[in-house]
Amino acid sequence: MSEKELAEIQPKKGMFGKEHVELTKEQFEKLKGLIYRSKHLVHQKELENNQLRQQVPLKRSKNGFEASLQRAKEKKQGRKHKPP
Repeated sequence: MSEKELAEIQPKKGMFGKEHVELTKEQFEKLKGLIYRSKHLVHQKELENNQLRQQVPLKRSKNGFEASLQRAKEKKQGRKHKPP
């Protein structure tokens, strides 16, 4: 459903002043499809976001582990170069 088609859908005043929208079956199906796709996209983005949130602490801990491993290697190499 294009922006133009959405703009053409205007609310109408009912008998008691409440607004409502009348849609053709085709418009309703298109709108329903848009809503479904939007909800699906939001769900996918939430899953991606959660996965990225889980990866960030792993990267931090991995970097911390690699840094401590590197320090240990340097420390070990430093001992080799020192006379006994």
